[in-house]
Amino acid sequence: MWKSRGGRFAFALGVIVVFVIVDVLVFRWLLDRSYVDWFMQQASFIGLTVSVVAVVWKDVDRNTGLVSADPRLYLGAAFYAVGVPLSALGTELRSARADQNVLSSLADTILTVTWMAILFVTLITWLVVIAPAQYLAFLVCAAPSRRFLGATTRPIASDADGTMRIRATPVNEKVPDGWWDAGFREKPVALANLCMSLFFFLLSLKMK
Repeated sequence: MWKSRGGRFAFALGVIVVFVIVDVLVFRWLLDRSYVDWFMQQASFIGLTVSVVAVVWKDVDRNTGLVSADPRLYLGAAFYAVGVPLSALGTELRSARADQNVLSSLADTILTVTWMAILFVTLITWLVVIAPAQYLAFLVCAAPSRRFLGATTRPIASDADGTMRIRATPVNEKVPDGWWDAGFREKPVALANLCMSLFFFLLSLKMK
């Protein structure tokens, strides 16, 4: 059992490392630049962008494997993060009704297919180019997220009477009417990406 689990752990970690090495070689040979330097320069923007997406699309934060230090969970979550949007796009595209105007419908179809192709390439690029190095960055930057996921209480806030009030409640207790969840436990991916943005931003300042 231990060997089997350890083997899966090593395999998943090996896959991530291999992807990082391939990215390093591809960037050096085809783009003539350092993959590490590129990621460090873009990580602040990447983290901020994903954290904004996670706030808007709350389901991203349900994929808690993205902040896991276990490469098996992270790898599965990364494929899930790409597979679910692609599946959702395909389902809605197949069932979408065309406009009654033939010209308008044709234009919308062409534009929709074009945007779907762009989104597909973007998601695959994230999976191959960003996700592997992001795992290494999240070993440090996602520590608060992993810690908060294990919390047994959460802060809730209310301003129903014009005065801001905050108190702690058990995580399995329903939030009372007029109150909202004010904690970070429900936003692990957004928090991890925000920390990554801050980490590489501060690192860039130190390197100047």
